[in-house]
Amino acid sequence: MKIDKVFNSQVASSTQRPSGPAQVETAGKAKGLEPVISTSNQVIAQAQKELAELPEIAMEKVSAVKAALAKGDLKLDIETLSSAILEFHTGHK
Repeated sequence: MKIDKVFNSQVASSTQRPSGPAQVETAGKAKGLEPVISTSNQVIAQAQKELAELPEIAMEKVSAVKAALAKGDLKLDIETLSSAILEFHTGHK
């Protein structure tokens, strides 16, 4: 493999390749081409937008569980809860 010295930190434009989507889009526009966004990228972008609009914590559900616990309507199985905590933190059942 031959390694050429690069002066002034510039590489000939014929050897540069875009490394990310933004650069690919810019390279396409420079040549007069329209950027193409795949269907899966569009679905992901839409899902990310919808997810960003959701609250981090569903406070109405938290309030309902708190109320059920306070009334005694919801019983906790300590063994199941501890097993779930261990599985979550260790990945083992």
